[in-house]
Amino acid sequence: MHLMAQRGKDGNYTASGTGNIVNTYTFLNSNAIAGATNIVVGSNAMSGGAFTGNLAAGDLILIIQMQGATLDVNVTPTVTWGGTYTVPDAWITGALAWGAQPWTWGQVTNYNACGKFEMAEVRAVSGSTNITLNCGLQNSYTISGKVQVIRVPRFNNLTLNSSSNIVPPNWNGTTGGIVAVEVNGNVVFNSGSKITANGAGFRGGSTTVPSNQVGFGGTCSAHTNGTGNGSTQVGSSVAGEGGRKGEGIGGYVTEYDLIYSGYGRGAPGNGGGGGGYQNCGGGGGCNVGAGSYTGKGVPSTTFANAVW
Repeated sequence: MHLMAQRGKDGNYTASGTGNIVNTYTFLNSNAIAGATNIVVGSNAMSGGAFTGNLAAGDLILIIQMQGATLDVNVTPTVTWGGTYTVPDAWITGALAWGAQPWTWGQVTNYNACGKFEMAEVRAVSGSTNITLNCGLQNSYTISGKVQVIRVPRFNNLTLNSSSNIVPPNWNGTTGGIVAVEVNGNVVFNSGSKITANGAGFRGGSTTVPSNQVGFGGTCSAHTNGTGNGSTQVGSSVAGEGGRKGEGIGGYVTEYDLIYSGYGRGAPGNGGGGGGYQNCGGGGGCNVGAGSYTGKGVPSTTFANAVW
């Protein structure tokens, strides 16, 4: 006889206090095509969170591809002309005059599998990396696009006590940033409680000079006396052309560097562009503390009084 667990198999759950993480996370370790009933992951144990044991038959998982979109970035000036910058394709083809509508740089030309997701019920777990599904996948997934596999608790009832919350771990480039639950019965929110992933998603631009100061917005700000001219290229391989760009559906540092565009003011997809000076915030401003400020990077003085 073959028995399968049903909705509500993880029982009732009550969240108290803050920082409750109910999911567990791994990542797809091999490309998967639509219709496949087996996936290979980093680890199929997926214990912890709201769970008392390892992943097993009847459990629910969420599969989601985080990145992999294609952006409008033409690398001809860098690769062919020996420059240090990239441009929108329309500047090369002549569809736009050179320098016109710079915001077209980095726009999404193809989402590919980015953003695709689905729920799947587990039929079996084998070895340390294999998960067999009850039904074939609805979508195809590409591991270069950072595909998460998230174990979803199957609660009967979910209660959040006053001022409590359920959150995910921060996205680290491989996993995190998402909360997912299945509730068969009732979800009860008491005063001040919430389920939130606010601030846990894609990361701001990384700094190019180590610092103990942290900035906010599309790009992190963390360096005084930054280089740059305040009117940088939209995409560049040179740190002197501005701050690093924020993460988005088109990638992050590694992916931007592959298209010679880690720096500069252009916004890659839904990621923030860098500021006009090295390590200067672009997509949301930078932390400016008390004291004099030149407009380049962040002053080394306290940043208790942030300017947004």
